[in-house]
Amino acid sequence: MKETYKPYDTEEFLDYFFYRPLASIVVKATLNTSVTPNQLTVLSLIFGMASGVFFYYGEPTAPFYSFVGLLLLMSSAILDCSDGQLARARLSGGSMAGRVFDGIADNFVFFSIYLFSVLKFQNEPIFGIEGMGNYGWTIWAVATVAAITHSLQSSFFDYYRNEYISFVITYYKSEGASAEEIKAELDAIQDVEGKAFDRFLLWVYYGYTRIQERSTKNNTLRDKYEIPLDFDELYKNRNLFILRLWSGLGGTAHLTYVMIFAAFQRMDLYFIFEVIFLNIYMISLKLYQNRMIHSIEKKLTPLKDPSG
Repeated sequence: MKETYKPYDTEEFLDYFFYRPLASIVVKATLNTSVTPNQLTVLSLIFGMASGVFFYYGEPTAPFYSFVGLLLLMSSAILDCSDGQLARARLSGGSMAGRVFDGIADNFVFFSIYLFSVLKFQNEPIFGIEGMGNYGWTIWAVATVAAITHSLQSSFFDYYRNEYISFVITYYKSEGASAEEIKAELDAIQDVEGKAFDRFLLWVYYGYTRIQERSTKNNTLRDKYEIPLDFDELYKNRNLFILRLWSGLGGTAHLTYVMIFAAFQRMDLYFIFEVIFLNIYMISLKLYQNRMIHSIEKKLTPLKDPSG
């Protein structure tokens, strides 16, 4: 079943060695059935959103709820891996709209966890220290910033992972797509009956990708330089290590952080960890990434200006 995994270089460590082997069991059980990847995505969504409810009721004196929440979230992660693996096992690769649906489902899982955690802690003492006053509406603001920066952090990892695949792992089709490619897909189904939901998904993905491309526009090497045939080795040597570091901001990494804080019933501290520590980590990586890109640019030949 390893042939259904994503390339090792670009996988998060826990995905490759823990979640995907377990997801392979699901794939084997559903491969010759009528179960679709989207149905597994829906099941992952239900389990993931339900985990937020159980985290809400978790208390040091009632660890059962937190334990069930952790099991549900872990099951959600396994199913989240299995939908793509099932599509690859059936050699369909999945549709662009299906991949977008998978991404949106992931966001709803985190939304549920964030929402129920805020509801749980808004009337709790700050840092759990009696006499410090309650969080009140402050935790709503902190959680909102955490959610926004969480999305930004994950988008950077996704972008650089797809860039790595496009330059180094040419045998594997990246799941990323340019805004131009998404727009073409959207236009192709614009008047197709029964595709309203797919159009909505692609419209959301188009907007997200445009924002992502703008935030990383200084790194579009193909748009500015001639890419030599042996560029894959150069790019791999300069990028593999930092890509491993970026994986610390991927979806599975965030799930792991949530599980750790939720296990101790301290999701309020997770929000602070997200806003302060993970953002410092992201900014440091972005500066490191820019330096690496500039070092590569020195070895490339700029494209000739057609107008010149």
